[in-house]
Amino acid sequence: MKLKILILLFCFVNSILFAYDSTSVFKKRKILLGITSVALTSSSLVYLNQAWYQQYNTSQFHFFNDNDEWLQMDKCGHIITTYQTGRLMMSAMEWAGCTKKKTINNRGI
Repeated sequence: MKLKILILLFCFVNSILFAYDSTSVFKKRKILLGITSVALTSSSLVYLNQAWYQQYNTSQFHFFNDNDEWLQMDKCGHIITTYQTGRLMMSAMEWAGCTKKKTINNRGI
């Protein structure tokens, strides 16, 4: 079953990447980028909830002093992750045919 899905995804991506009409290529790339972004974001949130946050109380907003565990290093991780995600999304949106101005204004797709 997984092999069939992988083959279908491979064929779908190839048909998008090797199409001839540049307008339809960019439209298909934008659709692919949107679907991929939603899938990756959703799956990463589900994974983080199961792997990291499941053992903690998440019912109400609260402060937690993490100096004994992380010494605020998680904040550096958030900064680096946000920067890298933004950089990769800028490149992906330019690949999908969005201009740099539209990409920066977040109106590309």
